[in-house]
Amino acid sequence: MLSTIRLLCLLMLFGSFAMAQDQNLDDVAEKLKRYYSQNNRSTLFIHFDKNVYTNNDQVWFTGYLLKAAVKSDQYHTLYLSLINNADSSVVLQEKFLIEEGISFGNLTLPDSLPSGNYCFVANTNIKSDGYYDGEFKQFITIKSTTPNPLDAKVSVFKVFDEKTQNGTALLKILSSGNRFVENAEIQYQIGQEGNVIQSGKAKSSVIGELMIHYPADQITEKNNLLRRIKLDLKLKMNREIQSRVSLCCMILIKL
Repeated sequence: MLSTIRLLCLLMLFGSFAMAQDQNLDDVAEKLKRYYSQNNRSTLFIHFDKNVYTNNDQVWFTGYLLKAAVKSDQYHTLYLSLINNADSSVVLQEKFLIEEGISFGNLTLPDSLPSGNYCFVANTNIKSDGYYDGEFKQFITIKSTTPNPLDAKVSVFKVFDEKTQNGTALLKILSSGNRFVENAEIQYQIGQEGNVIQSGKAKSSVIGELMIHYPADQITEKNNLLRRIKLDLKLKMNREIQSRVSLCCMILIKL
């Protein structure tokens, strides 16, 4: 009788050990699957002809698919976007053919692009976990050859007002002839993507100014950027032609 009880105990012990081993194997398999999913990414490299351009310039590139996450014949399209670093806006998008892991081509930069820092973002048509696979970034600088008839200056006018609990930023808009610009249409945003605390539209005053009030108690290191100030103004070039001009500027708001 005692031997039977010992045998049953041993069987139960081995059964529990086997179940634990199976559970451990399942955990390892799940971790391997997760690791493969996270690391099985394409490796894409884009060679650009240079990293400093002027507006209306030609951009030439060659793309190489160095590593493929799936069969290489499934890659057929290269998407290329140009992002303005100042406001994260997409200013240009094109797509090109991928053949046998190679893509090449050229595109023309719009002559309306202001001077500043930009970033080319490239990816393939393959998606993994809902995201485009094989992303590649190339930072560039654009130097505009088109004179801008507007000049915008922004500064913190008042850091904190005890009565309103607000801070105030002052935007001044002048023409190239140092004259006040009235009724310029302005779009502004305080904060960065995913952490915007205020945005709005307004027009400049008769002396070319705009006071932007913001909740000072909500300003943090993550959203203390007054950015994407866009000025849109119809300037009369002659009796028949009117032209729209735009300008971007930014300022860090003091905490």
